[in-house]
Amino acid sequence: MDRIPLNAARRRRLVLGGVMALAASGAAQAVESIPADDVAARDTALLESFRRSREALEWTDALVRHEWRLQRHADGTEWRIVDPHERTVLQGTADECRHRLAGLEQDGTIPPVRGEVLVLLHGLGEDRGSMHPLAEHLRGAVDATVLTFGYASVRHDIDAHGRSLGEVIAGLPQATRISFVG
Repeated sequence: MDRIPLNAARRRRLVLGGVMALAASGAAQAVESIPADDVAARDTALLESFRRSREALEWTDALVRHEWRLQRHADGTEWRIVDPHERTVLQGTADECRHRLAGLEQDGTIPPVRGEVLVLLHGLGEDRGSMHPLAEHLRGAVDATVLTFGYASVRHDIDAHGRSLGEVIAGLPQATRISFVG
């Protein structure tokens, strides 16, 4: 392995130190001008975004009804219902969650999925959030129900993801046509 001459290494440290000092002074000035409540709200939103991103790689959809979903944790033991705002409505056994989801469908909270359906599939290492811009565009452009399918892409193999997608498709008995976009 080639060694970096001492003067080049020293030069890099000086440049890096200068950049860090400038960044720190700018950050200090920026923090002073932002009200504490705004900083707390920004930090809370950022932490929530990180939590959702991490969770998206741990949960796989078993049923999808518009933006409501029944999900199974990658370890296979935990289940949950997630609402359109990504809030967990119930976490429990598969039977508890399926029963509650059926109740939400029966009382009209969750409308049925009927007619033509587009299912958006994200790539490996991604989560379904990566498909949201496309989903929003398609919802305004096509006469179909647009669903995003989420799966724990880094936790299982392609066969397992395919079986999960099959489970979601089987849970759409009123769909007349299903197309895939990915």
